[in-house]
Amino acid sequence: MSPDCRPVTPSRAPRPRVFMEARISLNGQLSEYPLLTLFEIFDHKRATGRLDITCQEASGSFYFHSGELKIATMGKMKDSEALEFAKNL
Repeated sequence: MSPDCRPVTPSRAPRPRVFMEARISLNGQLSEYPLLTLFEIFDHKRATGRLDITCQEASGSFYFHSGELKIATMGKMKDSEALEFAKNL
C-alpha cells in the first residue's frame, strides 16, 4: 500500500463539524418591537440571518452576519437609504 493510500485510523479521522443555529422568530408591530431594538438583538447575539419587514409603503429585508448589518433593502431602496426609511416606520 502506498503512503498516500493508507486507511484512515480513528486518530487520523477528520473531526465532525458542529454547526449551531439559533432561530429567533418574532411577529408583531414595529411599535411592539422597534427596529433598533431588533438590530440590537442581532448584535448582542452575534446572530446571522435575515430580518424581514412588511408594511404598506414597502417590504424589505435586512441581512446580518455575526450581528453586523451587511445588506439592507426596502422596496427599490438599498443599504443606507433603506435603513433610513425603515427607521422612520
